[in-house]
Amino acid sequence: SNMLRRLSICAIYLTAPIATEGLALPTSLRHLRTIIPSDAQSSSTAVHAQRRRSKRRRRRRRMRHGHGDDDDDDYDDDEDCELVERSDLSILGLAKSIDAEYKNEEDKLGLNFFEVLQRERERPVDQISKKSRDMTPLQRTQRRMSYAKGNIENKYVMMTTRQYGSADLLDKDHLNEPPTLDDLNQTPGTFAETYWSKGIFRASVVVVGYLTFPLWCKIFINFQTGDPEDFSVVVGQIAPNIGVLYATLLSLTLSVLYQRFTRIQENVSTEAMLLSQITRNLLSLFADEPEWAQESLQIVANQVRIMLSRTRGLELLSIMKADTYANLLAVVDDYHYLNGCNDDFSARQESICGMLRGELQQITETRALRLSDEASSLPPTHFLLITSLSFVSIVAYVTASLEVVEDLNNPPEEASLLFSGLLALYILFFNFCKDLNGPFAGVYQIKRSNAASHLLQTKWLIVSQLGDKVSFGVNYDEEPQPNEEEEEDKSLVD
Repeated sequence: SNMLRRLSICAIYLTAPIATEGLALPTSLRHLRTIIPSDAQSSSTAVHAQRRRSKRRRRRRRMRHGHGDDDDDDYDDDEDCELVERSDLSILGLAKSIDAEYKNEEDKLGLNFFEVLQRERERPVDQISKKSRDMTPLQRTQRRMSYAKGNIENKYVMMTTRQYGSADLLDKDHLNEPPTLDDLNQTPGTFAETYWSKGIFRASVVVVGYLTFPLWCKIFINFQTGDPEDFSVVVGQIAPNIGVLYATLLSLTLSVLYQRFTRIQENVSTEAMLLSQITRNLLSLFADEPEWAQESLQIVANQVRIMLSRTRGLELLSIMKADTYANLLAVVDDYHYLNGCNDDFSARQESICGMLRGELQQITETRALRLSDEASSLPPTHFLLITSLSFVSIVAYVTASLEVVEDLNNPPEEASLLFSGLLALYILFFNFCKDLNGPFAGVYQIKRSNAASHLLQTKWLIVSQLGDKVSFGVNYDEEPQPNEEEEEDKSLVD
């Protein structure tokens, strides 16, 4: 065919240029003689550029550790990277624990007013900051107790219960007993957290409301100074407005809390999945480096313990002083730096380092979103507003009912039943919103099975590879380091 003929002519022309000097090529093939050498030249340029970049990387590595000067270009392209020993960098030892420091905070958490007052009276003057020395022990105690009210974010709010699994799972021997579905069972809330959902409590509210309605009528009739018929007109104007305001506030409350509830559950599941994937990649990267594997997986174990059984306050403290994901990234970067240009550093290891960097960035962002949602609970003032609107609605109903009540000791049955029903609904909605505001306790808790399964997978991977070389328990061996700033403002911390 014409195409085969043209290709054969082109091949002959390119391979034997001398013999084809007088041969006229078709117009469509005349450009090949110039294009093909151009491509070859471009490919050669790319190779040389890559070699130059490799030289610059090696030079920077040598310069960082004093093995060359800025203008040192007199070494061969094929010269191996001169890497420093691991002891020169001191990159290990990042798996630090802050359990001892947090234990001191936990010991001060459950103090009541009189215990704090006694503690303030016995404190030496040199342990009190300068701006607090002019205050009396009682004033310092009142300030200390005001921090725990919860309208503002403080360490006492951060140290409330927050668990994404059972703390008993950390002590279980998963090396000899693999995880089971029983490990995913959720611990039910205490009676103090779930009493409002019991049928006997709701029935009691209805009975109490029915029996106390005559007493409410007697109380409010003593404050009535005008004609009940005239006042009913006022109530008829106010009651609908209060109802609309209450419904709007309740709808906003439930919308905010449900969205927060859902986001926390999604973010913690994503974070636990990423942590499991990071663990697999670390085990693969450090398969022949037991020291590096133990160091990195101890950091992972600390994060598993924080998520399973510790509070948000401990996690925030660890971010400030021993950030899990930042330390893991430092370990990966240092390992890649020290071994990246070794002859036996494979493309697989290079790929794993790249995956770990991407996963660590993603898991750090996911953790930030989760902690943000955990902190966005509604303050007590919000629920005080709901209580106030409920009380005003009850008062409006009782006041309007006085017009139809002839005998205060025996009001109409319909009025008593309606009053008890309204009272039960208001109390039920209040407790429902209050319970939903705490997603880790009570009746409405986040479903932890998805996150817990990935965390247990992470633990099982670690113990099956390293055994008891990695600890999932608390570590009180590291004493907290003194901080001059904390000493200066110790009264606020305490």
